[in-house]
Amino acid sequence: MTQETTIHVLMYLFNNYFPKELSLNIDFDICDRIDDGVFEDLKKAGFGKDSIARAVEWLEELSNLTDIEYAVETPKGIRIFSPEERFIFDNECRAFLLHMLRCDVVPWAVFELIVHFTLKLNISDIDVSLIKWVSFMVLSNFPGSSTALKKLELLILSDGPSPGLLQ
Repeated sequence: MTQETTIHVLMYLFNNYFPKELSLNIDFDICDRIDDGVFEDLKKAGFGKDSIARAVEWLEELSNLTDIEYAVETPKGIRIFSPEERFIFDNECRAFLLHMLRCDVVPWAVFELIVHFTLKLNISDIDVSLIKWVSFMVLSNFPGSSTALKKLELLILSDGPSPGLLQ
């Protein structure tokens, strides 16, 4: 099974085992929720042991971020993507990420977490829809982020023009 399966395990878990309200607040110990019954359900759904383990590891790391304070600060610099990030995130992805930063949807620290958790999925074909999903998951982990979640929801539901492509 490929690393892409990790995202499918995560989506399956969030669709079937997490509260349905907008703010998930993954503050509880996710591993306690992945009991033998859930593990068997994931295996029946076609997920391999390694993919399930990677998904649980991803969630554990996300749930351990509760020490970071959520505060929107005014950007005082510019974010330059590394050559590796430029290779992985195409122009549209980078433009969307920076658009979230410029529109105060996310502060710098959360922006970096979104980049980190997207890269941690180790997916070769990252697109804006995946970044939106990861952004939602990361933001949902911060108790004071309800306004940001609403802004992100508007961006996700928006059929308007993209924030512009980077050269």
